[in-house]
Amino acid sequence: MKELTDTQRRVLDAIREQTKMQGYPPSLRELMGELGLQSTNGVRGHLKALEKKGYLNLGTYGLSRQITSTEPFISVPVVGKIAAGNPILAHENNEESLCIGRDFGDTDGTFVMVVADDSVSGSGMLVGDHLVVREGGRLEPGDLGVIQMDGKSVIRRCYCNKEGERKLFLEKASGIEEDTELQNYQIRGKVIGLLRKYS
Repeated sequence: MKELTDTQRRVLDAIREQTKMQGYPPSLRELMGELGLQSTNGVRGHLKALEKKGYLNLGTYGLSRQITSTEPFISVPVVGKIAAGNPILAHENNEESLCIGRDFGDTDGTFVMVVADDSVSGSGMLVGDHLVVREGGRLEPGDLGVIQMDGKSVIRRCYCNKEGERKLFLEKASGIEEDTELQNYQIRGKVIGLLRKYS
């Protein structure tokens, strides 16, 4: 995609922000006010430029409420590192971000954590892998989850035990074992993807 001017970037950011907050894009007049432009024609010009550069689809009639993004990637925050085996303190910062494909679906509440150790290599994760996590929700048997307890985060897989109860298990290279030490924990989110960089 082609580079954007500063004003085009502001237009695109304003459209993204309102669409995320309200579920629909801003009107031409709202964009005009937000950006301090003098006329809706000026806004239309920026929208057409963004469409030509491949960032937006203006729809059949070019109405602002029909605007949809055509970007194949979206940016999600990298909130910190996570221990695969032994819990580590959840040092979170939202300063970094990572672009992921739109095929991950709705990215509201989606974040990325970096695997800090290889103690659950039975799950196929390696140190430095980026886990794409959807916040909250319930874990079904077979799901990987980010579990938080006492300000520390770990990765565990949900299985049913012999009694049919959902339990959290640690997946080591040598096999799986139920994590009986997890008490009063919170399911922070479900792992929906893994991204790996090869050196």
